[in-house]
Amino acid sequence: MRVVVETRAIVARFAGERPCVQMDEWDAPGYARQRAELWRDALQAPLAVRGTRLQVVIDADVDVDAEAAGACSTQRIGGDTITVQAPEPDAEALRQFVAEAARAVAADTGGWRRFLLPAWFERHRAWRHEVGSPIQH
Repeated sequence: MRVVVETRAIVARFAGERPCVQMDEWDAPGYARQRAELWRDALQAPLAVRGTRLQVVIDADVDVDAEAAGACSTQRIGGDTITVQAPEPDAEALRQFVAEAARAVAADTGGWRRFLLPAWFERHRAWRHEVGSPIQH
């Protein structure tokens, strides 16, 4: 099974933040490391019991030869992509297992904000001072 931790999807949402997040105001590697650990904690031991190998990668395209891998399906949990590769009889059970095991990871939708750097907060305070409080939308 492959889990792809996607920071690109988060970066795409930066423009919608107020104020917008600049790339030098966010610790992308720190976020990706923590997210990968969340996935490992949620899935690695239970999958090992089932005899399934877990691979966690960051911002990688899934390149799978479907015939060699058996059934292959992709699902999104949180902002991440999970590709389940298994022989057809086991694929559906494995997809359901992943969905159940990953609830804690999926609940952490705003976790990337923990990795905003001090420069963003300084700019945010200046912006709030300018637009007033409460923020006018």
